[in-house]
Amino acid sequence: MTLAELCAWLLPALARAAVAAGAATLAVMLLRKPLRAAFGAGAAYAAWSMVPAASIATLLPAAPRGYVEVLPALTVWAPLAGASDRIADTAGAGWALAWASGALATAAWLGVRQWRFQRALASARPRADGLLQAPHRAGLPAAFGLLRPRIAVPVDFDSGYSERERGLMLAHECAHIAGGDLWAGAAAAALRCLLWFQPLLHLCARSFHHDQELACDERVMRAHPGARRAYAEALFKTQLAPGPAPLSCHWGQVHPLKERIMMLTKHKPARGRRAAGAMAICALVLSGAAAAWAAQPQATLAAAGAAKAAAVTEVGYGRLAPPLWPQGSRNRGRVMLELEVAIDGRVSDLRLKRSSGYDELDQAAIAAARNWSFTPRTVGGRPVASWVRVPVDFEPDTSNPAAAGGDAPGLASDLPELDALRIGAQ
Repeated sequence: MTLAELCAWLLPALARAAVAAGAATLAVMLLRKPLRAAFGAGAAYAAWSMVPAASIATLLPAAPRGYVEVLPALTVWAPLAGASDRIADTAGAGWALAWASGALATAAWLGVRQWRFQRALASARPRADGLLQAPHRAGLPAAFGLLRPRIAVPVDFDSGYSERERGLMLAHECAHIAGGDLWAGAAAAALRCLLWFQPLLHLCARSFHHDQELACDERVMRAHPGARRAYAEALFKTQLAPGPAPLSCHWGQVHPLKERIMMLTKHKPARGRRAAGAMAICALVLSGAAAAWAAQPQATLAAAGAAKAAAVTEVGYGRLAPPLWPQGSRNRGRVMLELEVAIDGRVSDLRLKRSSGYDELDQAAIAAARNWSFTPRTVGGRPVASWVRVPVDFEPDTSNPAAAGGDAPGLASDLPELDALRIGAQ
Protein backbone atom coordinates (compact mmCIF):
# COMPACT_ATOMS: atom_id res chain seq x y z
CA MET A 1 0.00 0.00 0.00
CA THR A 2 1.43 3.35 -1.06
CA LEU A 3 1.42 6.45 1.11
CA ALA A 4 -1.33 8.01 -1.00
CA GLU A 5 -3.50 4.90 -0.64
CA LEU A 6 -2.92 4.78 3.12
CA CYS A 7 -3.87 8.43 3.53
CA ALA A 8 -6.88 7.96 1.25
CA TRP A 9 -8.17 5.32 3.70
CA LEU A 10 -6.94 6.71 7.04
CA LEU A 11 -7.97 10.35 6.86
CA PRO A 12 -11.61 9.77 5.75
CA ALA A 13 -11.90 6.97 8.34
CA LEU A 14 -10.76 9.31 11.12
CA ALA A 15 -13.15 12.00 9.90
CA ARG A 16 -16.11 9.58 9.96
CA ALA A 17 -15.13 8.34 13.41
CA ALA A 18 -14.87 11.92 14.70
CA VAL A 19 -18.32 12.80 13.36
CA ALA A 20 -19.83 9.67 14.93
CA ALA A 21 -18.04 10.32 18.23
CA GLY A 22 -19.31 13.90 18.30
CA ALA A 23 -22.89 12.87 17.60
CA ALA A 24 -22.74 10.15 20.25
CA THR A 25 -21.24 12.58 22.78
CA LEU A 26 -24.05 15.06 22.21
CA ALA A 27 -26.60 12.27 22.63
CA VAL A 28 -25.05 11.16 25.93
CA MET A 29 -24.90 14.74 27.22
CA LEU A 30 -28.62 15.12 26.52
CA LEU A 31 -29.58 11.75 28.01
CA ARG A 32 -27.27 11.40 31.02
CA LYS A 33 -29.45 13.27 33.51
CA PRO A 34 -32.75 11.63 32.44
CA LEU A 35 -31.03 8.24 32.56
CA ARG A 36 -29.64 9.00 36.01
CA ALA A 37 -33.07 10.02 37.28
CA ALA A 38 -34.79 6.97 35.81
CA PHE A 39 -32.26 4.18 36.31
CA GLY A 40 -29.50 5.51 38.56
CA ALA A 41 -26.02 6.93 38.11
CA GLY A 42 -24.66 3.64 36.76
CA ALA A 43 -26.89 3.89 33.69
CA ALA A 44 -25.67 7.40 32.88
CA TYR A 45 -22.07 6.25 33.20
CA ALA A 46 -22.65 3.18 31.03
CA ALA A 47 -24.20 5.37 28.31
CA TRP A 48 -20.73 6.79 27.58
CA SER A 49 -19.84 3.46 25.95
CA MET A 50 -21.91 4.61 22.99
CA VAL A 51 -19.10 7.04 22.01
CA PRO A 52 -16.41 4.43 21.24
CA ALA A 53 -19.04 2.01 19.91
CA ALA A 54 -20.25 4.53 17.34
CA SER A 55 -16.68 5.42 16.37
CA ILE A 56 -15.68 1.79 15.85
CA ALA A 57 -18.87 1.08 13.89
CA THR A 58 -17.83 3.59 11.23
CA LEU A 59 -14.70 1.54 10.57
CA LEU A 60 -16.58 -1.70 9.89
CA PRO A 61 -17.21 -2.59 6.24
CA ALA A 62 -20.84 -2.05 5.31
CA ALA A 63 -21.02 -3.85 1.98
CA PRO A 64 -18.71 -5.57 -0.50
CA ARG A 65 -17.07 -3.17 -2.83
CA GLY A 66 -17.13 -3.79 -6.56
CA TYR A 67 -14.21 -3.49 -8.92
CA VAL A 68 -14.16 -0.96 -11.74
CA GLU A 69 -12.55 -2.00 -14.99
CA VAL A 70 -10.19 0.53 -16.50
CA LEU A 71 -8.85 0.80 -19.99
CA PRO A 72 -5.23 -0.15 -20.54
CA ALA A 73 -3.03 2.88 -20.87
CA LEU A 74 -0.09 3.88 -22.91
CA THR A 75 3.19 4.24 -21.08
CA VAL A 76 3.47 7.77 -19.71
CA TRP A 77 6.75 9.56 -19.99
CA ALA A 78 8.43 8.80 -16.66
CA PRO A 79 9.71 12.25 -15.55
CA LEU A 80 6.31 13.97 -15.73
CA ALA A 81 4.44 10.99 -14.27
CA GLY A 82 6.79 10.77 -11.30
CA ALA A 83 6.42 14.50 -10.59
CA SER A 84 2.61 14.38 -10.41
CA ASP A 85 2.68 11.25 -8.25
CA ARG A 86 5.05 12.96 -5.84
CA ILE A 87 2.70 15.96 -5.63
CA ALA A 88 -0.25 13.68 -4.76
CA ASP A 89 1.80 11.79 -2.19
CA THR A 90 3.04 15.03 -0.62
CA ALA A 91 -0.49 16.40 -0.14
CA GLY A 92 -1.66 13.21 1.58
CA ALA A 93 1.51 13.04 3.66
CA GLY A 94 0.93 16.61 4.84
CA TRP A 95 -2.52 15.81 6.23
CA ALA A 96 -1.25 12.59 7.79
CA LEU A 97 1.62 14.47 9.42
CA ALA A 98 -0.80 17.08 10.81
CA TRP A 99 -3.00 14.36 12.34
CA ALA A 100 -0.03 12.48 13.79
CA SER A 101 1.39 15.69 15.25
CA GLY A 102 -1.92 16.51 16.93
CA ALA A 103 -2.28 12.98 18.30
CA LEU A 104 1.24 13.03 19.72
CA ALA A 105 0.73 16.50 21.22
CA THR A 106 -2.49 15.40 22.92
CA ALA A 107 -0.85 12.23 24.21
CA ALA A 108 2.04 14.31 25.56
CA TRP A 109 -0.37 16.72 27.29
CA LEU A 110 -2.28 13.91 28.99
CA GLY A 111 0.95 12.05 29.73
CA VAL A 112 2.43 15.07 31.50
CA ARG A 113 -0.64 15.30 33.73
CA GLN A 114 -0.31 11.64 34.66
CA TRP A 115 3.46 11.99 35.16
CA ARG A 116 3.00 14.94 37.51
CA PHE A 117 0.57 12.97 39.62
CA GLN A 118 2.85 9.95 39.89
CA ARG A 119 5.95 12.09 40.41
CA ALA A 120 4.23 13.58 43.48
CA LEU A 121 3.99 10.01 44.80
CA ALA A 122 7.70 9.33 44.32
CA SER A 123 8.31 9.87 48.04
CA ALA A 124 5.18 7.97 49.10
CA ARG A 125 5.72 5.58 52.00
CA PRO A 126 4.49 1.98 51.63
CA ARG A 127 2.15 0.99 54.45
CA ALA A 128 1.72 -2.36 56.11
CA ASP A 129 -1.79 -2.68 54.62
CA GLY A 130 -0.43 -2.40 51.06
CA LEU A 131 -1.43 1.24 50.55
CA LEU A 132 0.87 4.13 49.67
CA GLN A 133 1.04 7.03 52.14
CA ALA A 134 1.43 10.19 50.05
CA PRO A 135 3.13 13.34 51.35
CA HIS A 136 0.09 15.47 50.43
CA ARG A 137 -3.70 15.17 50.49
CA ALA A 138 -5.05 16.89 47.33
CA GLY A 139 -7.28 14.51 45.35
CA LEU A 140 -6.53 11.52 47.56
CA PRO A 141 -7.22 8.68 48.02
CA ALA A 142 -6.70 7.73 44.38
CA ALA A 143 -6.36 4.50 42.43
CA PHE A 144 -3.84 4.30 39.59
CA GLY A 145 -1.99 1.72 37.52
CA LEU A 146 -3.55 -0.36 34.75
CA LEU A 147 -1.63 -3.62 35.09
CA ARG A 148 -0.81 -3.38 38.81
CA PRO A 149 -3.40 -1.08 40.42
CA ARG A 150 -2.33 0.74 43.58
CA ILE A 151 -4.17 3.01 46.01
CA ALA A 152 -2.50 6.13 47.41
CA VAL A 153 -3.97 7.69 50.57
CA PRO A 154 -3.46 11.25 51.88
CA VAL A 155 -0.87 12.17 54.47
CA ASP A 156 -3.56 12.65 57.15
CA PHE A 157 -5.48 9.49 56.28
CA ASP A 158 -5.21 8.02 59.77
CA SER A 159 -5.58 11.25 61.76
CA GLY A 160 -8.05 13.20 59.62
CA TYR A 161 -10.68 10.52 59.03
CA SER A 162 -12.56 8.13 61.26
CA GLU A 163 -12.20 4.40 60.85
CA ARG A 164 -15.57 4.16 59.12
CA GLU A 165 -14.74 6.99 56.76
CA ARG A 166 -11.43 5.36 55.88
CA GLY A 167 -13.18 2.11 55.12
CA LEU A 168 -15.69 3.84 52.83
CA MET A 169 -12.99 5.75 50.99
CA LEU A 170 -11.02 2.58 50.37
CA ALA A 171 -14.19 0.80 49.30
CA HIS A 172 -14.72 3.59 46.77
CA GLU A 173 -11.26 3.16 45.26
CA CYS A 174 -11.54 -0.64 45.27
CA ALA A 175 -14.86 -0.28 43.46
CA HIS A 176 -13.10 1.79 40.80
CA ILE A 177 -10.52 -0.96 40.29
CA ALA A 178 -13.03 -3.81 40.33
CA GLY A 179 -15.38 -1.97 37.95
CA GLY A 180 -12.68 -1.42 35.32
CA ASP A 181 -12.85 2.37 35.67
CA LEU A 182 -9.09 2.74 35.23
CA TRP A 183 -9.28 1.01 31.86
CA ALA A 184 -12.32 3.10 30.92
CA GLY A 185 -10.34 6.25 31.65
CA ALA A 186 -7.45 4.95 29.55
CA ALA A 187 -9.82 4.22 26.65
CA ALA A 188 -11.27 7.74 26.92
CA ALA A 189 -7.75 9.21 26.86
CA ALA A 190 -6.79 7.10 23.83
CA LEU A 191 -9.91 8.21 21.96
CA ARG A 192 -9.10 11.83 22.74
CA CYS A 193 -5.63 11.33 21.28
CA LEU A 194 -6.80 9.60 18.10
CA LEU A 195 -9.64 12.08 17.50
CA TRP A 196 -7.91 15.11 18.98
CA PHE A 197 -9.56 17.39 16.41
CA GLN A 198 -13.05 16.59 17.79
CA PRO A 199 -13.52 19.32 20.46
CA LEU A 200 -16.55 17.70 22.08
CA LEU A 201 -14.41 14.85 23.38
CA HIS A 202 -12.26 17.31 25.33
CA LEU A 203 -15.11 19.56 26.46
CA CYS A 204 -17.14 16.64 27.80
CA ALA A 205 -14.28 14.70 29.42
CA ARG A 206 -15.09 16.23 32.81
CA SER A 207 -18.73 15.09 32.51
CA PHE A 208 -17.52 11.56 31.78
CA HIS A 209 -15.37 11.49 34.94
CA HIS A 210 -18.21 13.06 36.92
CA ASP A 211 -20.59 10.27 35.89
CA GLN A 212 -17.85 7.77 36.68
CA GLU A 213 -17.59 9.06 40.26
CA LEU A 214 -21.37 9.14 40.74
CA ALA A 215 -21.66 5.56 39.50
CA CYS A 216 -18.90 4.48 41.90
CA ASP A 217 -20.63 6.28 44.78
CA GLU A 218 -23.81 4.42 43.93
CA ARG A 219 -22.06 1.05 43.96
CA VAL A 220 -20.49 1.76 47.35
CA MET A 221 -23.78 2.96 48.85
CA ARG A 222 -25.53 -0.14 47.54
CA ALA A 223 -23.00 -2.23 49.46
CA HIS A 224 -23.16 0.04 52.55
CA PRO A 225 -26.73 1.37 52.68
CA GLY A 226 -26.44 2.73 56.22
CA ALA A 227 -23.25 4.72 55.70
CA ARG A 228 -24.58 7.78 53.86
CA ARG A 229 -23.74 10.24 56.63
CA ALA A 230 -20.18 8.99 57.12
CA TYR A 231 -19.69 8.97 53.34
CA ALA A 232 -20.90 12.57 53.05
CA GLU A 233 -18.66 13.70 55.92
CA ALA A 234 -15.65 12.12 54.21
CA LEU A 235 -16.53 14.01 51.04
CA PHE A 236 -16.76 17.27 52.97
CA LYS A 237 -13.19 16.78 54.20
CA THR A 238 -11.88 16.21 50.69
CA GLN A 239 -9.31 18.52 49.17
CA LEU A 240 -9.94 18.61 45.45
CA ALA A 241 -7.17 17.68 43.06
CA PRO A 242 -5.83 20.69 41.13
CA GLY A 243 -5.46 18.63 37.96
CA PRO A 244 -6.74 15.03 38.07
CA ALA A 245 -4.57 12.55 36.22
CA PRO A 246 -6.29 11.02 33.15
CA LEU A 247 -5.29 7.43 34.06
CA SER A 248 -6.27 7.62 37.73
CA CYS A 249 -9.48 7.66 39.74
CA HIS A 250 -9.44 10.33 42.45
CA TRP A 251 -11.65 10.49 45.52
CA GLY A 252 -11.59 14.27 45.08
CA GLN A 253 -12.11 15.16 41.43
CA VAL A 254 -12.51 18.70 40.12
CA HIS A 255 -16.30 18.58 39.83
CA PRO A 256 -19.17 19.73 42.08
CA LEU A 257 -19.12 17.70 45.31
CA LYS A 258 -22.54 19.13 46.09
CA GLU A 259 -24.17 16.92 43.47
CA ARG A 260 -22.35 13.85 44.78
CA ILE A 261 -23.54 14.55 48.31
CA MET A 262 -27.12 15.22 47.17
CA MET A 263 -27.13 11.97 45.22
CA LEU A 264 -26.43 10.15 48.50
CA THR A 265 -29.82 11.29 49.85
CA LYS A 266 -31.76 9.82 46.96
CA HIS A 267 -33.19 6.32 47.08
CA LYS A 268 -31.19 3.88 45.05
CA PRO A 269 -33.03 2.18 42.18
CA ALA A 270 -34.34 -1.29 42.89
CA ARG A 271 -32.91 -4.34 41.16
CA GLY A 272 -35.75 -4.44 38.62
CA ARG A 273 -35.22 -0.84 37.63
CA ARG A 274 -31.48 -1.39 37.32
CA ALA A 275 -32.14 -4.36 35.06
CA ALA A 276 -34.46 -2.23 32.94
CA GLY A 277 -31.77 0.44 32.83
CA ALA A 278 -29.18 -2.09 31.68
CA MET A 279 -31.45 -3.17 28.83
CA ALA A 280 -32.15 0.45 27.94
CA ILE A 281 -28.43 1.20 27.82
CA CYS A 282 -27.74 -1.87 25.68
CA ALA A 283 -30.46 -0.77 23.27
CA LEU A 284 -29.10 2.79 23.26
CA VAL A 285 -25.52 1.73 22.58
CA LEU A 286 -26.51 -0.79 19.91
CA SER A 287 -28.83 1.67 18.19
CA GLY A 288 -26.12 4.35 18.22
CA ALA A 289 -23.58 1.95 16.75
CA ALA A 290 -26.12 0.67 14.22
CA ALA A 291 -26.93 4.22 13.15
CA ALA A 292 -23.24 4.93 12.59
CA TRP A 293 -22.82 1.64 10.71
CA ALA A 294 -25.97 2.27 8.63
CA ALA A 295 -24.36 5.43 7.31
CA GLN A 296 -21.49 3.34 5.98
CA PRO A 297 -22.89 2.73 2.46
CA GLN A 298 -22.98 6.48 1.89
CA ALA A 299 -19.62 6.82 3.57
CA THR A 300 -18.29 3.99 1.43
CA LEU A 301 -19.47 5.70 -1.71
CA ALA A 302 -17.96 8.96 -0.52
CA ALA A 303 -14.70 7.19 0.30
CA ALA A 304 -14.75 5.48 -3.10
CA GLY A 305 -15.33 8.86 -4.71
CA ALA A 306 -12.49 10.37 -2.71
CA ALA A 307 -10.19 7.50 -3.64
CA LYS A 308 -11.18 7.89 -7.28
CA ALA A 309 -10.52 11.62 -7.06
CA ALA A 310 -7.13 11.00 -5.49
CA ALA A 311 -6.21 8.26 -7.98
CA VAL A 312 -4.13 8.76 -11.08
CA THR A 313 -5.49 7.44 -14.39
CA GLU A 314 -3.16 7.18 -17.33
CA VAL A 315 -3.70 8.20 -20.92
CA GLY A 316 -6.36 6.12 -22.63
CA TYR A 317 -6.85 5.22 -26.27
CA GLY A 318 -8.80 7.33 -28.70
CA ARG A 319 -9.73 6.69 -32.31
CA LEU A 320 -6.44 7.05 -34.14
CA ALA A 321 -6.40 7.41 -37.92
CA PRO A 322 -3.33 5.54 -39.18
CA PRO A 323 -0.73 7.25 -41.38
CA LEU A 324 -1.18 7.02 -45.14
CA TRP A 325 1.35 4.80 -46.82
CA PRO A 326 3.87 6.92 -48.75
CA GLN A 327 3.17 6.60 -52.46
CA GLY A 328 5.56 4.20 -54.16
CA SER A 329 7.53 3.37 -51.00
CA ARG A 330 8.44 -0.23 -50.28
CA ASN A 331 10.55 0.52 -47.20
CA ARG A 332 9.82 -0.80 -43.76
CA GLY A 333 10.73 0.42 -40.27
CA ARG A 334 9.59 1.67 -36.87
CA VAL A 335 8.99 5.32 -36.05
CA MET A 336 8.98 6.19 -32.34
CA LEU A 337 6.98 9.32 -31.57
CA GLU A 338 6.63 11.22 -28.29
CA LEU A 339 3.33 13.07 -28.04
CA GLU A 340 2.13 15.63 -25.55
CA VAL A 341 -1.56 14.95 -24.83
CA ALA A 342 -3.39 18.11 -23.73
CA ILE A 343 -6.17 18.17 -21.15
CA ASP A 344 -8.77 17.89 -23.92
CA GLY A 345 -7.07 14.80 -25.37
CA ARG A 346 -5.65 16.52 -28.45
CA VAL A 347 -1.98 16.28 -29.42
CA SER A 348 -0.53 19.67 -28.50
CA ASP A 349 3.09 18.88 -29.26
CA LEU A 350 5.11 16.04 -30.72
CA ARG A 351 8.65 15.09 -31.48
CA LEU A 352 10.44 12.32 -33.29
CA LYS A 353 12.08 10.18 -30.64
CA ARG A 354 13.62 7.65 -33.05
CA SER A 355 13.60 7.66 -36.81
CA SER A 356 12.78 4.67 -38.97
CA GLY A 357 15.70 5.58 -41.22
CA TYR A 358 13.38 6.72 -43.99
CA ASP A 359 12.20 10.30 -44.13
CA GLU A 360 8.96 9.49 -45.96
CA LEU A 361 7.90 7.07 -43.20
CA ASP A 362 8.81 9.55 -40.47
CA GLN A 363 6.86 12.37 -42.11
CA ALA A 364 3.81 10.15 -42.71
CA ALA A 365 3.72 9.16 -39.03
CA ILE A 366 4.18 12.78 -37.86
CA ALA A 367 1.45 14.06 -40.17
CA ALA A 368 -1.04 11.49 -38.94
CA ALA A 369 -0.15 11.96 -35.27
CA ARG A 370 -1.10 15.65 -35.37
CA ASN A 371 -4.75 14.62 -35.78
CA TRP A 372 -4.83 11.87 -33.14
CA SER A 373 -6.81 12.23 -29.91
CA PHE A 374 -6.54 10.42 -26.57
CA THR A 375 -8.26 10.21 -23.24
CA PRO A 376 -6.12 12.58 -21.15
CA ARG A 377 -4.28 11.61 -18.00
CA THR A 378 -6.06 12.60 -14.76
CA VAL A 379 -4.68 13.35 -11.30
CA GLY A 380 -7.19 13.81 -8.49
CA GLY A 381 -10.04 13.59 -11.01
CA ARG A 382 -8.72 16.49 -13.09
CA PRO A 383 -7.16 16.12 -16.54
CA VAL A 384 -3.53 17.07 -16.87
CA ALA A 385 -1.15 17.30 -19.79
CA SER A 386 1.27 14.42 -20.19
CA TRP A 387 3.62 12.76 -22.65
CA VAL A 388 3.18 9.34 -24.23
CA ARG A 389 5.30 7.28 -26.55
CA VAL A 390 3.70 5.66 -29.59
CA PRO A 391 5.65 3.28 -31.84
CA VAL A 392 4.46 3.11 -35.47
CA ASP A 393 5.52 0.12 -37.57
CA PHE A 394 5.50 0.31 -41.38
CA GLU A 395 5.46 -3.15 -42.96
CA PRO A 396 4.80 -3.37 -46.69
CA ASP A 397 4.21 -7.14 -46.61
CA THR A 398 1.63 -7.19 -43.78
CA SER A 399 -1.25 -9.56 -44.33
CA ASN A 400 -3.77 -7.25 -42.63
CA PRO A 401 -3.21 -3.75 -44.03
CA ALA A 402 -5.01 -0.79 -42.49
CA ALA A 403 -7.38 1.17 -44.67
CA ALA A 404 -6.46 4.78 -45.22
CA GLY A 405 -8.27 7.11 -42.86
CA GLY A 406 -9.78 4.20 -40.90
CA ASP A 407 -9.22 2.94 -37.37
CA ALA A 408 -5.75 1.60 -36.70
CA PRO A 409 -5.57 -2.16 -36.07
CA GLY A 410 -4.94 -2.84 -32.43
CA LEU A 411 -6.16 0.61 -31.30
CA ALA A 412 -9.84 -0.11 -30.69
CA SER A 413 -10.90 0.46 -27.07
CA ASP A 414 -12.03 -3.14 -26.67
CA LEU A 415 -8.48 -4.45 -27.13
CA PRO A 416 -6.34 -4.73 -24.02
CA GLU A 417 -3.02 -3.34 -25.20
CA LEU A 418 -1.23 -1.51 -27.98
CA ASP A 419 2.34 -2.45 -28.68
CA ALA A 420 2.76 -0.59 -31.94
CA LEU A 421 0.70 1.00 -34.66
CA ARG A 422 1.22 -1.28 -37.64
CA ILE A 423 0.75 0.26 -41.06
CA GLY A 424 0.49 -1.93 -44.17
CA ALA A 425 1.14 -0.99 -47.76
CA GLN A 426 -1.80 0.41 -49.71
